[in-house]
Amino acid sequence: MLKMMSHDLLTLFSFCLLVDSSKCVEVACSNDTNVNAVCECTERTRTVNCTNRGLNEWPVGIPVNKKFLYLSDNNLNKIDTNALLELQELISINLANNSLTSLPEFPKTIYSINIDHNRISILKNTTFQGSNLVNHLLCTVYLLINVIVQ
Repeated sequence: MLKMMSHDLLTLFSFCLLVDSSKCVEVACSNDTNVNAVCECTERTRTVNCTNRGLNEWPVGIPVNKKFLYLSDNNLNKIDTNALLELQELISINLANNSLTSLPEFPKTIYSINIDHNRISILKNTTFQGSNLVNHLLCTVYLLINVIVQ
């Protein structure tokens, strides 16, 4: 049964590529060697690297136990807040060089956020509320090359 499901998933990816890849769900990580995952996932360092993958949407299936998430150099214009908040062990996220116009709520465990080179113009007072960024001195938020007016 498992082999059939893996084969069907591979067929789905192949079919999506041939027909219309814009309508396919991209899987971030996969333990199945027959499936080409969008991101590079490393168990030892608990890292998901989706840098420069041409992503237009938040990738599905990011394992919730990851500590480091790299999504820089893509075409993201929004972040799936619910999916991000599921990453309850995340301590660092890199969202630089995308097309973000606003920021989601971040998990409370986050210590480092890189959002350089986006289109963020407004930072809400509540953006970092409740996160470790507010409660600890050893934290980093990179906001270079944005157009923050408020």
